[in-house]
Amino acid sequence: MSGFKPVGAELLYSCTQAATNSTPTTTPGSSAIVGWPPITIPAGYFDNAAGSWSKTLKLCIGGLVTPTTTIPTFSFALYTTTAVPAVWAATNLMYTASTAVTPTTASATAQPFYWESHIGLRTMGAAGANSTIVSQGWFESPLIPTTGIVWMPTTGAGTMLFTTYDPAVQYFLWPTISLGAATAGNFITPQWGKLYGED
Repeated sequence: MSGFKPVGAELLYSCTQAATNSTPTTTPGSSAIVGWPPITIPAGYFDNAAGSWSKTLKLCIGGLVTPTTTIPTFSFALYTTTAVPAVWAATNLMYTASTAVTPTTASATAQPFYWESHIGLRTMGAAGANSTIVSQGWFESPLIPTTGIVWMPTTGAGTMLFTTYDPAVQYFLWPTISLGAATAGNFITPQWGKLYGED
């Protein structure tokens, strides 16, 4: 026998409602998905960090970026919480925020964005908050100067490890936006989001 195992993907979360416009807030920022149901990593989902078939997650979000006059810098990060009910908080940083970038156009006309994050279990520790998650992501938009994309963590810097993950606990994922100045009229509006479990 070849030992081949087909990879399956399961849709764990889907929302196709327009989120509330993100609040213009400086570091550590605010939730980018206000108005959506919580994005949940089920308790017990990550159960294998060894070999070629460990489980992973892929979070995809699309929507619109709106910069207006007096445009501040934008940056993006991903946090998690465990408290119920689920409320955004700048805790359990999954990856360092992107480089702060200034959108290239001041316009009341929104422009598209796509935000993708990949999340996986790197090491399974002893019972409790002793396991390590590795994550990486990127944010794309025509409004990002030069390259059209920013990476999380930042190029050549930052962390992509969350070292106190407890696989037995339910977690909530919080895509987060922060601005260099809390200037009104500058925000993102997610239009859809999906979380895939890949096994």
